[in-house]
Amino acid sequence: MRRAPLAICVFIAAMALRAGADPMSGTAAMATPATAALPESTATVMEAARVAARAESVATVILVRHAEKSVGMLGEDPPLGTEGRARATALAATLAKTPLRLVYSTYFLRNRQTVQALIPPGDSIRILTGRDFAAQAARIRRESLGGTSLVVGHSDTLPQLILALAGETIEKFTGDFDRLYVVTLWPGGSSVTRLSYGVPPAP
Repeated sequence: MRRAPLAICVFIAAMALRAGADPMSGTAAMATPATAALPESTATVMEAARVAARAESVATVILVRHAEKSVGMLGEDPPLGTEGRARATALAATLAKTPLRLVYSTYFLRNRQTVQALIPPGDSIRILTGRDFAAQAARIRRESLGGTSLVVGHSDTLPQLILALAGETIEKFTGDFDRLYVVTLWPGGSSVTRLSYGVPPAP
């Protein structure tokens, strides 16, 4: 996995698919030389993801870890804390211009609160249960074709879900909550882009 430069690959893949070309060949890259000048920023990758999602055979999946939970609440299912609520607001701002088809979450309150503001109008969160990541990945890919979906998971589920979706291994989570992954899937290929959003957690 590489970081923001894969925005170019996402854009090229989308253009190739819309033109009926093989996104893994050099044809699309040669046909769209302007992509080399794209700035490496979160906004660029999100715009590339929106372009890619318009191709019916492309699925774009955005994955984040739940925001910081409250450490002062007792019980097994605490809500977001002050930092977590601020991060959820930052996520909503980051994805404000990204039309989401579906939002997936585990049943934990902190996860649902992280993406509450991003649920499409008239829709509800799709709950992911169990640890059959291959089945979850197949479902997410199938339901996301031609659009963009958002998944909020955990430090011990996101690596396995991204592996099942795109066959790539990401580094383990520690105390970081600001990672945002854009997984783009097209027939015969995929890309994984790591970004950041919101305020980096305190060391």
